Amino acid sequence: MIRDTLPVALALGLVLAVSAACGDPVRPYDPVAEPGDPPPGGAVGDSFPPVPESSTAYDRVSPYSSGTISRYVLDTTGGFELQYLSSSLAYHALPGTYAREGSELRFDFEAWSLAGPWKATGILEKDTLRVSYNVVMLLSDFQDGVFIRR
Repeated sequence: MIRDTLPVALALGLVLAVSAACGDPVRPYDPVAEPGDPPPGGAVGDSFPPVPESSTAYDRVSPYSSGTISRYVLDTTGGFELQYLSSSLAYHALPGTYAREGSELRFDFEAWSLAGPWKATGILEKDTLRVSYNVVMLLSDFQDGVFIRR
């Protein structure tokens, strides 16, 4: 009897260990903000803060499996935020810096994980920004996407 339940118990233990290690896939590391903190920039509940005049916003138009709504806000000084709204986190922003060479953008996020730094590349084509995340971010459940300038 014990021999019959041992594989089931081991499998269950493995599933619990893996799920505990994964944590919340939408919740990236942020050394400053706590889940209950009010968002910066005037975001309220289920809305984004206003876009500053010196910035340009690109809204995600490609599907995202978690239902999260996101956008990139790029300022003229080389800073950016990946802002998103989700049912579990409400508003959250991931800041960083970007560099542009022609139509290519390189995003360096301030956030990171134990696997390494968070980085992405973007290609601008007219009003469209196509973003591809590095393997570290893909393993943190980010998904490449298409964003349109508003």
